[in-house]
Amino acid sequence: MSGRFVVANGLRVHCALEGPADAPVVVFCHGLLGTLDMWEAQASALARRYRVLRYDNRGHGRTEVTPPPYDVGDLARDAVGLLDALSIDRAHFVGCSLGGMIGQALGADHGARLASLVLVGSRSVMPPVSMWEERIRIARSQGIAPLLPTMLDRWFTPAYRASHPDAVEAVARGVLATPVDGFVGACMAIRDMDHTSLLARIRVPTLVAYADEDPGVPADDARYTRSAIPGARLHAFAGARHLFTIERADAFTPVLLDWLSRH
Repeated sequence: MSGRFVVANGLRVHCALEGPADAPVVVFCHGLLGTLDMWEAQASALARRYRVLRYDNRGHGRTEVTPPPYDVGDLARDAVGLLDALSIDRAHFVGCSLGGMIGQALGADHGARLASLVLVGSRSVMPPVSMWEERIRIARSQGIAPLLPTMLDRWFTPAYRASHPDAVEAVARGVLATPVDGFVGACMAIRDMDHTSLLARIRVPTLVAYADEDPGVPADDARYTRSAIPGARLHAFAGARHLFTIERADAFTPVLLDWLSRH
């Protein structure tokens, strides 16, 4: 995989595009403090049959940092701008956490651009506001590093952290490399988001996926998202926390492939 830079929505976006040029396109969008590298397992499995597009969100990875605040609408327009810049008319969109929130906005406001939507560990509203304010305060006063232990604990089970230290360390490096403005802007987008009424406008085939040990997306919230999106399907993954696309790639990737083959 070789990365490239594309100007999208006035932003210099870092992305990776691989797979057959004439194949259906699958876009992967990461969450807060992530990078396009989180999708390595899925890209490797899909690139023989699909055109796989991964990208770093605004203020993350190698994509341009702009001053906060951001909102989810900004980030969705970045995604549409990337599709436009690459002359992609329609794609499957797979979004994790914040990426799923972006996916919700795309599904509601740009549904004609989507073949299907996969919402991974994502909610339509993320209270409490105080949690996001505290994270913003810490990042601005101390940097990202003090947030890392809590994030890793929320993202991976203790068993996975013990048995896969190299994979966890790779994620940690991406966290620590995230610019403070990028993190703060994304926190503001999540803090201010409320897609409760937006979900009913999503008319593309949608899969809602969650993990049974994810502290950030309880099962009831995933079920609500599924029920609020017309015709959406639900799939639960056992024995994992928030980044189950990494921790349970062995289970998630086949489910994703099956979903894509049906849509």
